[in-house]
Parts: sequence; structure tokens; C-alpha cells
Amino acid sequence: MAAVLSAVGPKADRIAIVKSARTMTLASGGQGLNKYLVALGTAPEGLYVINAKYPHSQFHMALRIWYPNEADRARARKAGVNPGGSITIHGIGAQYGWVGRRHREEDWTKGCVAVTSESSGPSPGGRADASR
Repeated sequence: MAAVLSAVGPKADRIAIVKSARTMTLASGGQGLNKYLVALGTAPEGLYVINAKYPHSQFHMALRIWYPNEADRARARKAGVNPGGSITIHGIGAQYGWVGRRHREEDWTKGCVAVTSESSGPSPGGRADASR
């Protein structure tokens, strides 16, 4: 997985999103760096690679997830549906910054993972666990 650059401190080499808890944890070398509360749409579940960074996106710090992978396409073919695509992890954008944590009250994204700069703090126990 490509590393994600952090402004200060170690670089994250893993991003774990736990949909049931609505959290995103950044980790480096298996150790949790920070945990964020997120809004979700119909974001996919599975292991994915971050394959692009969009520095000029309308949304802050947009990172593209390499989706769909071959397993996603096969599942979609079997179900007779389009797997979709263009999934990103991004901030909510300066124009909506006033919304703050309220952006998580409903699933308003169309597949993306929306994050504010508000952290829920360091990852408990310092481990990044995406097993839930």
C-alpha cells in the first residue's frame, strides 16, 4: 500500500475504516497513529490500495481508493450490477467546514468516506484493527 503523508510525525502506511463504528484509523508499522470519526456512503468493504492523491480536489486531502478490484467486479457481474467506482477518502471541503461533526448524522456521500479534521484521539491501545 502506498504511504500517506502526514503533516507532522510518522507516515501512515495503513488506513483502517470500521463501518460499524464509523471510524478511520491511520497506522504506521501496525501501530495506530490517530482515529477519526467519519461519514460513510455505500463505501465498499475489503482491502484496497490508495492509488492517487488529488491535491486540487474541491474536497480537502482527497485520496482515491483503487476500486473496484477484480473480486468486486466478479461480485458485480454475478449480481448483474455495476460495481461503481471513483471512491475517495476526503475532507468535507472548506465550504462545509461549519457542519463539523454533524456531517456524520446521515450517510450523505455517494460511496466516499468523508472526514473532518476533528480527531477522536489516538487509536486506543495503539493498534490498528480493521477486523470488525
